[in-house]
Amino acid sequence: METDQALPPTSRRLVLSVVALTIGTLVVTVEAYLVGYLDYVLSTFVAEWWPMLVRILLVSVPFLLLAKRGVTAMMPWAIGLALTMLVWGYVIFRHLSGGFEGGTLVGNSIWIGLVALGSTAGITITCALLSRRNGRKAS
Repeated sequence: METDQALPPTSRRLVLSVVALTIGTLVVTVEAYLVGYLDYVLSTFVAEWWPMLVRILLVSVPFLLLAKRGVTAMMPWAIGLALTMLVWGYVIFRHLSGGFEGGTLVGNSIWIGLVALGSTAGITITCALLSRRNGRKAS
């Protein structure tokens, strides 16, 4: 993208933050739909909003970092999105292929939690490295 932007930096960061949260919301919603618990989430949203918000924020962290830095270059966003889709695509595949059958509810939940935390850390570090400012503007 071009380095001289039409939006002031504060507005640009706000727009990028909304994009980051939208990515997290879409990933969590699609995963819930494909795995089959979206109806449950929607019917109990008033009581279950906190865990869903945490999941959305976990998925959004790499993109919120890019938004905070004001990065508008496509490469960090595209690589972060590709890595996010790979990780959550694997989780969905594992659910749909029966990879969780025979496991305990607690064991499966711990596995999903570790994947969420680990992938968030790895993707955030990757996006941070891709958006470093080494004497040149990363946006």
